[in-house]
Amino acid sequence: MLGSLWWCCDPLKQDVITELCGLLGAPTAAASQGRAGQFFTEVDRRTKWDVLASEVDPEKRKNLSRALRHYALVHGAHLVLCSLKEKASLNAMRSVLRQLLFGVAPKGGLPEQLDHSKPVCVAAGKDSVQSIGLPSGGQASERAWREFMQHLFPDPSPSSKGKKNDTEQPITSAAASQYNHGDLRISVRSLAGDMLCCLAANRQEPIEALKALVAAKCGISVFEQRLVVDGRELQSLKDLSPDIELDITLLRRPAAQVEWLEKIAQKADLSKAPDLIRNDREVLMTAVRLDDDALQWASPDLLGDRGLVLEAVQRCGFALACADRPLQADREVVLAAVARHGLSLEFAVPELRGDAEVVLTAIGQDGNAFQFASTDLRCNRDFVLKSVRRNGYALTYASPELRGDSEVVRAAIETMGWICECGKQLAQFGGWALQCADRKLQADRALVLSAVRRDGAALAFASPDLQHDDEVVLAAVLESGMALEHAAVPLRDDEAIVVAAVRKHGAALRFASERLRGSREVVLAAVRSDETALTWASEAASERLSRLRLKDEKEPMEMRYSCSSQSEEVAEELYKYPESSIDGMVEQRVEELQQYRRQVERNQRLASEGIEGNKVSVLSVAA
Repeated sequence: MLGSLWWCCDPLKQDVITELCGLLGAPTAAASQGRAGQFFTEVDRRTKWDVLASEVDPEKRKNLSRALRHYALVHGAHLVLCSLKEKASLNAMRSVLRQLLFGVAPKGGLPEQLDHSKPVCVAAGKDSVQSIGLPSGGQASERAWREFMQHLFPDPSPSSKGKKNDTEQPITSAAASQYNHGDLRISVRSLAGDMLCCLAANRQEPIEALKALVAAKCGISVFEQRLVVDGRELQSLKDLSPDIELDITLLRRPAAQVEWLEKIAQKADLSKAPDLIRNDREVLMTAVRLDDDALQWASPDLLGDRGLVLEAVQRCGFALACADRPLQADREVVLAAVARHGLSLEFAVPELRGDAEVVLTAIGQDGNAFQFASTDLRCNRDFVLKSVRRNGYALTYASPELRGDSEVVRAAIETMGWICECGKQLAQFGGWALQCADRKLQADRALVLSAVRRDGAALAFASPDLQHDDEVVLAAVLESGMALEHAAVPLRDDEAIVVAAVRKHGAALRFASERLRGSREVVLAAVRSDETALTWASEAASERLSRLRLKDEKEPMEMRYSCSSQSEEVAEELYKYPESSIDGMVEQRVEELQQYRRQVERNQRLASEGIEGNKVSVLSVAA
């Protein structure tokens, strides 16, 4: 098998030698040597940097290094210049090759070397426009640097003299005819400056729309495209200059990066991605915009990337848990996280959990977030008062002393609270505040009245004495009929209170006394409020109903009134007859059913004897 593969391995070896030869500045012809050892003995033992150092003016060499740094910064690439005389530069080159060929990242990253008198070494993303500077008389754009380099290093070939670069021609009428209608005319060029296509775009459209047009014109997929303007990647058409005609440089992403961008778009996570992809900032930035949990798969280096973490926490506050400790101490990052999910306050450093603005922002999103605030804030009366006025549920986590403060508790009762569950905010009313209050406040009649008028369920947390107070109980059932469940037993037999409760919620009939569950007025009031309330009528009422079903002349009442919209009619029927009348009607109905049964038996007997008897139907039985 290995022998059958050698025919493709040998050319691959020669290609690698050719590329290494190009990196070292050796003549390409030397790559034709059969053995790598023979090849390296015949190459010119000088790198391109060695040639520049010995033959080019230092000032020109410095400007060339700056231009190379600019191109590396724009395209997200490492820049490593090496010299055979500089061991550190050779080690840096070996580290880059080892990472590209075998995926082994250098320990501690690439050593930075920005002194232009020596071979430059700078890792991707570590440089800056401010550090590089501007080309002479130009701006920080690829065109300006290209023109500056053409000025410093003119093309010596005579054929190029006096010849105008076709790619620098202004847009002709033929090219302009390629444009569609739009307020921007865009020329898309390759890195070498060649024109790829001409497009029209609208500044209000998303960047994806422009990439789709480029894909249609050039056949380059959206995931492969990086559009660069003036040295920075284009994120939005609104960020473009007010010019009508613009040049955009199109860069193509590596195949591995494109593959994972496509997978992320199809909702795949990065759990099985290689380390090289987990360390790719662009891939991770795309992932966190689509998946709330994506940040957990980022490399350790990217977990300290402020821009990436900020983007992640703005979409899911809990991503703060994955961030490096310095970013958990970054006030802007933490504020963004707690504004999205208040409970992410748990992952902030202690100093920010004691920051009043940060904690108030978290409480405004979820009252449960107050549990992660510092002890000092939870014991601070002024701050707790401010917190419960923003979210009443915050009282749950105030200090015991402040839960016994009537002003604080009253503020919590009067303010609706809310918590978050499953991504939704759920309202929590005054009952929760009374539950958290001190026992002496649960016995405060005025405070309890205020609570039950806002949330009848608060009656459950009132003192036993107040659960016997008819005014308090009536106020509670008027707000929520189901509060009858928490009233004292004697008040559940109070017809005025029970009627008020069942009118609010018919199902509250289940909590009334046995006597009132058999009362005509109470049952009718409950049925008018809730058609299913008849289920909770007393056992005596249920017995009457079963007897009425028997006396019905055509079919059982339960079938006649199976439709719940007629429950009120059933309830009216339930109390229509006195008990003595029902007894007489039931006896008559039993006799009719027996007579009907005898007639059916007689017809069956005659039929078996061949004699046609009188046909009997259910309708022939007199009522």
